[in-house]
Amino acid sequence: MQLSNLRVVLLVVMFLTGVAGRAETVTVTTDANQPPFTDISKSDGGIATRKVIAAFRAAGMAPELDWLPWRRGLSETEKGTFAATFPYLKTAERERSFFYSDPIYYDESYLWMRSGAAISLEDASSLSGKTLCVPRGYWSPLKALLSAQIDRREIKVEQPESQETCVRMLAVGHADFMSGEEFEIGPLLLPEDRIVHSPRPIQLLAFHVLFSRKSQNAAELVKRFDLALARIAQEAQAESALASQQVTVITEEFPPYQYSDHGEVSGMSTEVVKAALAEAGISAPIAIMPWARAYKMALEDKNVLIFSLARTKEREALFKWIGQVNEAENYVYARADRGLTISSLEDARQYVTGTVVGDIRESYFLDHGFTLNKDIQSVRQHEQNYAKLRAGRIDLWPTSSTVMAYIVRKAGDDPTSAVTPVWRIDDLHVGYSGDFLAASLSTPDSLVEKLRIALDRIKSDGRYDAIKKKWAR
Repeated sequence: MQLSNLRVVLLVVMFLTGVAGRAETVTVTTDANQPPFTDISKSDGGIATRKVIAAFRAAGMAPELDWLPWRRGLSETEKGTFAATFPYLKTAERERSFFYSDPIYYDESYLWMRSGAAISLEDASSLSGKTLCVPRGYWSPLKALLSAQIDRREIKVEQPESQETCVRMLAVGHADFMSGEEFEIGPLLLPEDRIVHSPRPIQLLAFHVLFSRKSQNAAELVKRFDLALARIAQEAQAESALASQQVTVITEEFPPYQYSDHGEVSGMSTEVVKAALAEAGISAPIAIMPWARAYKMALEDKNVLIFSLARTKEREALFKWIGQVNEAENYVYARADRGLTISSLEDARQYVTGTVVGDIRESYFLDHGFTLNKDIQSVRQHEQNYAKLRAGRIDLWPTSSTVMAYIVRKAGDDPTSAVTPVWRIDDLHVGYSGDFLAASLSTPDSLVEKLRIALDRIKSDGRYDAIKKKWAR
């Protein structure tokens, strides 16, 4: 979308809802650049924009959306120039000028600091003499939590114009800590910044639509909006309950893409799949099991979703393919101190290769004439192969570059010096460089299409890139 200036009006065409000519126009403003929630570069305006527009439509109103910088949008709405603005936190000061809708979404706020900094909210002394960064006009949970120390001037507060400036100040040591949501701060970070967030969120924040008290019938508008918002949520919940009864989601232990972490399933691909399920309104637990069992279940059982699944020519007709959930390059690795060289796959036959039962790389070697328990040794988990490689019990380890780096680091070694790639597997996938979320053939086409749309949406609105960036750090 090409913009002559930031004030670009998006008119929502109400004939799509069947109320053309009869709907009440309501003027609304939001910031153009708070992805993934508000984002002028996206066709639907971002997650929050899409939800707010849908609620106004469901309430029989025709929203006219104007993109303005958040401070100006808030000020103009307070004056009554606009009927409503979003998304904002609730504060006592703002309640004097605005009516608040019910929450349109929730997000977790974290404490952000430089890696290695000894800063903890549980230890007041660790904050003494430190500088907190909070942009001018922002509400931060840290200012409320640390108000006594700030009043005593034990903590200095810097107030630049934006969160991006706070991140830059944090990176160069001009500030020590700040607060922010992961989707807000993550895209602002550079690889060299070495900025991390607290293990647990500071607070769960609720974001609202603000309705100007100076706007005509403001109290009635917010009531109608909330009723429509609740009705949409109830419909989505009912649809989710129906879909959840029908869906089983399975995967294997394959860090850092998916793995068990204190009883929870975590990992980059897991976050992508969870985001797609949530976007599609499907609430379904994810189960980790050995890959051979998961693969057999996805082939034979009804309504099964499986990830991270390599898409090959042999598998193409065996599943309904939803979309790619990670990107990976596959290599054959050897211990760096062995000095092994391979100029063709045929050269690998003189060595022992470690694979995982049912894994696509094991199938690849078997399909090329390698033999189990002769030149192939198979195990159930990927970490076991690196342990065997270190111990000299296998010579070669085929895996993805991302998985290799994660497992080697987890073992306390340096991926750049402990192992070396001796052969790149270029023909493993068919036109794809990563793994997929797929469905069993018995899964209804309507559900598969719903998930495809959801996955495409989280890729187009920036959530997928934010997850990738988070796990790249």
